[in-house]
Amino acid sequence: MLINVNLQNTLVFWGQISLFPPVIIGLIRKSYSLKLTQLIFYLLICYVIFESISSYYTYNNQNNIFIFFIGTFVEFTILSVFYYKVLNSKRIKIIIPIGYALFMIALVLDFQNNHLLSFNTYSLSIESLLLTLYALLTFYEILINSEQDIFANPLFWINSAFLIYYSGNLLVFLFNNYLYQTEHVHPKIWMINSILNIIYYIPISIGFWKNKATLI
Repeated sequence: MLINVNLQNTLVFWGQISLFPPVIIGLIRKSYSLKLTQLIFYLLICYVIFESISSYYTYNNQNNIFIFFIGTFVEFTILSVFYYKVLNSKRIKIIIPIGYALFMIALVLDFQNNHLLSFNTYSLSIESLLLTLYALLTFYEILINSEQDIFANPLFWINSAFLIYYSGNLLVFLFNNYLYQTEHVHPKIWMINSILNIIYYIPISIGFWKNKATLI
């Protein structure tokens, strides 16, 4: 049990540390100045702020669940705008405002059920499902429209990060509150989230480094 706790703490620590390389690369490559990658750069800055506030509350043994609610709202809003700009097909784009409405309904339900006292399972699950769908649709457009090497396209790498992270976390978020009641399972499941968190920032870093290319 002690080994699991130590491993979990180590993974959480490296998950937080791995946020900084893409931020640094984004500053060096001026990702904040490009039309689409600037949204992702600002999202990373939001992550830094939310992680700092969350760590402060955790250090002082205070409830930090409200950070997850705010963070989820900001994250999904930014990524919805990102994918609305990235996707070319007007038929596909109509999915995004519909998805945003569904997400807001889920967020309200989470607030009504949990009152910021437990995890926002519904909104995180809807967010993961929708962003996985958006990422798959974006890959479809990249494959049919791109005439360049897709590995040279920064969008390929940034989109890969979202697909891996949100598809991998879908079941974790969906069953989090249920698994919370199972003490020996819950920490192990959240190790998956920590590992995905570390992986998440690697493709984003690569995408920022290749940001001289034009996105789609």
